[in-house]
Amino acid sequence: MLIWPSWNRQGSSWLGFFAQVQHLVVALRLDILCILDTKISDFDPATNKIASKLSVYFDNVDFVNSDGQSGGILLFWNSSTVSLNVIFKHNRFIHCHITNIANIKSWVHTFVYAYPAKKMQLDLWNEIETLKPQNDDSWVLMGDFNNVASSEEKIGGRDPNTVYMHNFVRFLNYINVTSLLAEGLPFTWSNNHQDQTIIFEKLDRVVANPSWLQIFPFACVENLPMVGVLRIVFSSVGNQAGNKDFFFCDIIDGGISEIDNDLILAPATMLEVEKTVNSIGSLKAPGPDESRAAGYILRNSDGNSLVAGARRLYSLNAHVLECLALKDGLLAAKRFNHKNMLVEGDLLLVISSLRDLANATWKIKPILCDILHLAHWFDNISFTHIFREANFMTDALANTGHALQCPKIWVDSYPPQAFSTFQLDSSQTGCLGGFSL
Repeated sequence: MLIWPSWNRQGSSWLGFFAQVQHLVVALRLDILCILDTKISDFDPATNKIASKLSVYFDNVDFVNSDGQSGGILLFWNSSTVSLNVIFKHNRFIHCHITNIANIKSWVHTFVYAYPAKKMQLDLWNEIETLKPQNDDSWVLMGDFNNVASSEEKIGGRDPNTVYMHNFVRFLNYINVTSLLAEGLPFTWSNNHQDQTIIFEKLDRVVANPSWLQIFPFACVENLPMVGVLRIVFSSVGNQAGNKDFFFCDIIDGGISEIDNDLILAPATMLEVEKTVNSIGSLKAPGPDESRAAGYILRNSDGNSLVAGARRLYSLNAHVLECLALKDGLLAAKRFNHKNMLVEGDLLLVISSLRDLANATWKIKPILCDILHLAHWFDNISFTHIFREANFMTDALANTGHALQCPKIWVDSYPPQAFSTFQLDSSQTGCLGGFSL
């Protein structure tokens, strides 16, 4: 299965940018990665920090420099899974030919970051129209088109300019493409205002011609939550319906050695109890570098761990962390087919917002929308608030996240660092639950 994301990063000054990139690259085993609006005017693969770090995962990179503080595209790919040949580069798109080495399927692919100034878009649409295949080749375009195709794709602010919107729709019709239906959030951009002036728009999309849809009938798109200043669109291409799952973490060996087993069975010492309790801070597991980490655990009715997970994040407040941990946990439950869930979280605002979305804060509302969308998959699910003192197992899991370079999942187990905490937790009947955050 090929997976490629198109990511509008809106500037790399956000400290968590690379952490989120690395999370997706590793967890989804990406074949291609495209970063839009890089704001890099003099990109050099040899010296750029992002390119240097991503060279561990991708052996090829191409780019379009930004025009000052606007635009810029970075395109990474792995030549062991795809053959990618750049045909043409424009300051607002990269046009290339891609072949999936595994099955020799090939198509034309255009990564787009349209001008934010809509008065400049008509000339761009005209240029892209010249790329339309003349021999019925498969063609897909994806990225940030900086325009809506209907008034329903915008909430708040002024009504869309009908002239610019009609120009965009005419362009899509002329090149004979269809927008792929997207799961997740219906909008991909917000002005992040915290009052009645907030605006949501669907600016990012994936469109494809009939030939491409014929060879990839099970392709799907998911819009991920807007965290901080991020926007992302990605699509996965499979050859059967079962290939449309999206996985967000690596699975590591969940086996327990005899030594680990002895540690689990050994009684907890007072020193271990004291260390465990003192490790609980006022924030969600703050690290020495002021980074944050999130953790979750799925347990059966006996309190035994089914799946546990943790990952490292940056510059996020406790409510955003709680929401991300909740979504990670629900995705893990879906992945391992656990359809009956009792969700326990220790931040009352998050649990209350899930019950009354209208009163959710602007920072977490898009993530909560995604969580509620995901919740429809379960046969039974409920959300319950618990006190933080009863939730220290997930704090211990989150603490392990500070040492992780990429997200981790433990199946039928948990990190060795959390063994003593699990013992203490298991001795308190009030701490046993089906799912804790």
